[in-house]
Amino acid sequence: KSEALQQYARIIDRLEAGAGPFANQGPTFKQIARRYEEFAKANKAPSTFRRDKAIIKILTKRFGDTPLSKIDNQTIEGFFAAEKKAAATKNRELATLRHLLNKAREWGEIKENPAAVVKPLKVQKKPIRYLTNDEIGKILAAADGIWKSIIITFLETGLRAGELSRLKWQDIDIEKRLITVHGTKSYRVRH
Repeated sequence: KSEALQQYARIIDRLEAGAGPFANQGPTFKQIARRYEEFAKANKAPSTFRRDKAIIKILTKRFGDTPLSKIDNQTIEGFFAAEKKAAATKNRELATLRHLLNKAREWGEIKENPAAVVKPLKVQKKPIRYLTNDEIGKILAAADGIWKSIIITFLETGLRAGELSRLKWQDIDIEKRLITVHGTKSYRVRH
């Protein structure tokens, strides 16, 4: 029994000194995920950052303490194959993982991105459904006040909700019937 305790103490000492199964294998997924979150918070739109943060939480549950050097394309494919999620959701998670690992490569933490060779799943694209004139009429008839103006603006401009909510009076030229949209999804100014 005392020999087992001595052996246990030696193992603990070695682990605390940095020896062990994951010694010298580079940073763990969790460590890079934290660094990537800081990068995403500083460089991505708030809504994109929130989505990425949620995805990183899912990925960290699976890959957390695994050294990046031990994550390969087969591990990644196995993870996504086991997930009971829609193909589009898996593809968003894969895209985030791919970008995270690309940043790790840029930061010199890994030589290759194992997610780069993982192919996204095929997604059945749904046809775009447009409102009929009858539906538009019913919506406008039910709306009043400011809501009617907001709905008409959406219908006439095709703005996204976030784009409309960020508009300032200086973005609107009533005489030219022109709206300048800043902070678009593509980071381009639109008119």
